[in-house]
Amino acid sequence: MQNGLRAEEIAAEVLGAERIVGAVVLFDAVCLEPGQVTLNRDGLLLVGSPTGNPTEARRVADILSPGIATRVVTNLRACRWTKLLVNLNNAIPAVTGLPVQAAYAEPGLPTLAVRMMREGLAVADAARAVVASIPWASVPLIRALSLLPVGIASRILVRKARKLLGDTPTLGSTLQSIRRGRPTEIDYLNGEIVGLGRKLGTPTPVNAALVAAVHEVEATGRFLSPAELLRRAPAH
Repeated sequence: MQNGLRAEEIAAEVLGAERIVGAVVLFDAVCLEPGQVTLNRDGLLLVGSPTGNPTEARRVADILSPGIATRVVTNLRACRWTKLLVNLNNAIPAVTGLPVQAAYAEPGLPTLAVRMMREGLAVADAARAVVASIPWASVPLIRALSLLPVGIASRILVRKARKLLGDTPTLGSTLQSIRRGRPTEIDYLNGEIVGLGRKLGTPTPVNAALVAAVHEVEATGRFLSPAELLRRAPAH
């Protein structure tokens, strides 16, 4: 159930791909202390097999469904790509220490989020990756955010986030890791885009800057102000 693209690949190195069932998590929860979990937003699990065989995925979905809504998908990796494109924005709360809603209220930060997503989509296209719509992030919306003028795209992103997240502060998994004093998943989120972009010859300077900033916060424990983060990000 890890974010990013490589969870099934890493697990399969130990267990074999035929024994792996993965899930894309589509709900928001906060866990800052052991044994204390708060569910901020209901959602579901998209469950699938990396080999494309739905039999084991359906069995796992049947086990999980009494506790949480599940949906079996035939192309789990395509859903992972979409979740990754959305999760690139986790880096902004992780660097600033602000919940998503507060970060998006800061001038310039929604634009930064759009630029990260555009880099991610450019890498996905260069990799000829299949990207699938998921319940709260459709492919047409993501493509529209990549094509519209950045100012319009950032306003759409803010409206979408307000409607989806509501008023309960959303921390994001990367910021929660920092607050718990644990290593973050940044190298498997924005870092995955940077690494793939390097291999494919697709520039990803904004995501690279955010990876470096998150690692700095991990090392120092000091969050950056929105203005400082924007100064660190490459110009258009």
